[in-house]
Amino acid sequence: MIHPLGMNIWLGMAVELAVLTILMGGLALYQKWHQLPPETSRKLFHVGGGLTVLTFPWIFTSPWPVVLLAVVTIPSLLALKYAHVFKGNLGSVLYRVDRKSFGEMYFPLSVCLLFVFAHGNALLFIIPILILTLADPVAAVIGSRYGRLRYMVTKGQKSVEGSAAFFLVALPSVLIPLLLFTAMGPIEAALISTIVGLLVMMAEAVAWEGLDNLFIPVVGFFLLVTLLHQDRQTLLFQLLVTFCLLVIVFWRCWQTAKAR
Repeated sequence: MIHPLGMNIWLGMAVELAVLTILMGGLALYQKWHQLPPETSRKLFHVGGGLTVLTFPWIFTSPWPVVLLAVVTIPSLLALKYAHVFKGNLGSVLYRVDRKSFGEMYFPLSVCLLFVFAHGNALLFIIPILILTLADPVAAVIGSRYGRLRYMVTKGQKSVEGSAAFFLVALPSVLIPLLLFTAMGPIEAALISTIVGLLVMMAEAVAWEGLDNLFIPVVGFFLLVTLLHQDRQTLLFQLLVTFCLLVIVFWRCWQTAKAR
């Protein structure tokens, strides 16, 4: 059970914005002194920002501060992206990558939507954010560095290695909170974690131009809402269906990649 800390709401919002600003400023300074690849600085901010967001159920008891944070954060990120004055300093943390992406805008939007959807259920908020914060960047790093087995998706290619890495991180991101914060049995928790990990992995695979930052948490949330109160037999059947779907999807993607 999670108990709010009773922190002043405005102080909590100010601390969150200050931490994000310090994180971005620190990364901007570091990449001036050292060779930090563009995608690395972007992913480090993604992970750091996501970890701060995990504190929200302890700090905020109402959705409106989270909505207000999104209202402040999204225009600020747009300014960093398009205002020339920021491109050589703070904006360089996120916008040195040579690809079209609005993932940094979708991140605060998904946090806002999740907090509203969760209606105070911290578990429904924390688990999707954990998957987004940890599994997504790990998949990107593994896929870009070690990906050899490629398959076609909506726009571009993904790698089997990256998708496998996503699942291997998503699995404990679901399992550990379920075991810590619920009275659920380990078998049911493992079944739910496997189903969510596999289906969210597929959602990440088909996302484009940063939409994974929206698809991953939203799909994860609705899967949890659907699965949390189901019995073991139903979960086993749904796991079987998920495996069949996984085989079909990846076989089609693999065939498309070979044809090209």
